[in-house]
Amino acid sequence: MSMALSRPGRRMYSPAVGPGNPIAPPMRVEITDDGVAVGSCTLGLVYEGPHGYCHGGISAMLIDQILGHAHAAQGRPGMTVALSLRYRKPVPLQTPLRITAWVDPEDVSDRRTGPKAAIATAEDPDTALVEASGVFVVPNPEQVRRIFGDAGQAG
Repeated sequence: MSMALSRPGRRMYSPAVGPGNPIAPPMRVEITDDGVAVGSCTLGLVYEGPHGYCHGGISAMLIDQILGHAHAAQGRPGMTVALSLRYRKPVPLQTPLRITAWVDPEDVSDRRTGPKAAIATAEDPDTALVEASGVFVVPNPEQVRRIFGDAGQAG
């Protein structure tokens, strides 16, 4: 891909949320007033792993993306340096999903954040199908400008 097609801060072709990427799951993310990232989507058959259920790698990609939103909601863009998932139950296809992520204030330091996340069905949001935790690091200001462009400017 030519660099002319992609600019820092713009994620048109992201496999997780890029509107220009035909394989990107249709996840929409909102940030609540208390900084919780809430994603919603319904995964079609192209995301199948076991018959009728989502491939675990797709669950991991959704989790990584929503964790990034929760980290960024703290006013600092960052990148994943560790990701841990626990697959509790299969994630069904063709079922509205709720993907949430949050940051406990005790899990924040100068350069690192430890957000948590879960995937559940929209019908039963209190029953986690996948649970996760991550470690996100805040890059230095030059890295922020290079990677995130104008979208990385806090304030």
